[in-house]
Amino acid sequence: MRQAMLVSYYYFKRADFDALFAGFCEKPKVFADSGAFSAKSLGADITVGAYAAWVRRWSHHFEHYANLDVIGDWKATAKNQAKLESLGLAPVPVFHWGSPMAELDRLCERYSFIALGGIVKLPKRVAIPWVAECFRVAGKRAVFHGFGATGLDLMQSFSWESFDSSSWVMPQKFGVVTLFDGRRLRRAKYGSNASSADSTFLRRGKTQALLSRNGVTSELLLGRAPKNAGEYQGMIAARRLERWLQARGDAMTRPMRPTLYLAINLPRHVDMARRYEREEEGTHENVHETA
Repeated sequence: MRQAMLVSYYYFKRADFDALFAGFCEKPKVFADSGAFSAKSLGADITVGAYAAWVRRWSHHFEHYANLDVIGDWKATAKNQAKLESLGLAPVPVFHWGSPMAELDRLCERYSFIALGGIVKLPKRVAIPWVAECFRVAGKRAVFHGFGATGLDLMQSFSWESFDSSSWVMPQKFGVVTLFDGRRLRRAKYGSNASSADSTFLRRGKTQALLSRNGVTSELLLGRAPKNAGEYQGMIAARRLERWLQARGDAMTRPMRPTLYLAINLPRHVDMARRYEREEEGTHENVHETA
C-alpha cells in the first residue's frame, strides 16, 4: 500500500521533495496543503504567489493540493481559488464550517472533490450533523476530504474519499500508546504517566498480542526505546485503522475505501514512512481481532 502523507507549505516551504521522497518502493501519495491553520495560529502570513510557486515547483510529487484557504472568510477563500486557477493551477477547493451551504452547493456544481475544514475543534455533537448536511448537499456530485476529521465516529459514519490526521504523533509527546483493536482506537498511558487502570489494561494477557500487532515493545513501555519510538508506534496504529476502514466497506451509497493521509511536519516523519513501508507493510493485515 502506498504511503500517504499530508505536507504543508508552512512547514516544508524550503524542502527538496525530490530528495525527501527518494528511496520509497512505491511513490508516496502526497496531499499538499498551505498550512494556513498553523500559520494563522502563529501569526504568520502566506501569500498566494509564494504558495503557487511552491505548488508548481513540486507538483510532480503531489497527488492533490488544496486551495490557500482563509480561515473564517469564505469569500476570501473563493478569491484565492480563482487566483490560483488563473495561474494555471487546479487546487482542491476548501469549504469551512460556518460558511453558507449555498457556497458548498456552488462548489459542488463546479468540482467533484472538495475538502471540508474547520472540523478539528468542533465537538462531536456539532461536527457530525454539519458533515451530514455537507454530504446531503453534495449528493452524488462531489466526494470529500476531511481536514482533521479523524474521530472514529466521524470517520466511519460517512463515505469519505480521504482524511488526514496529526494525532498519530501525539503518543511521543505525552507517554501514550495508541492501539487499534479492530473496533476502536484505544489509548493508554505508560510509565510514570500511567493510571492504575492503564497499568492493569497493559498487563492483561489479551493485551499483549494487541500491543505487538500495534508495534508496542517492552522497551517503549519501560522508557528504554529510542526517542521517536512513540511516533513510529502511532504510525503503525494509524495504518491499522486505515486498513480496517478500507476493509469494512460502507452500506450507505458506495464502498468506502478512504485514504488516511498522515500529517507530517518534520523530515524524520518521512523517514518513518519509508521505514514502515520496508518493515511493517503487509505484517498488520488482521485488524479484526480484539483484546
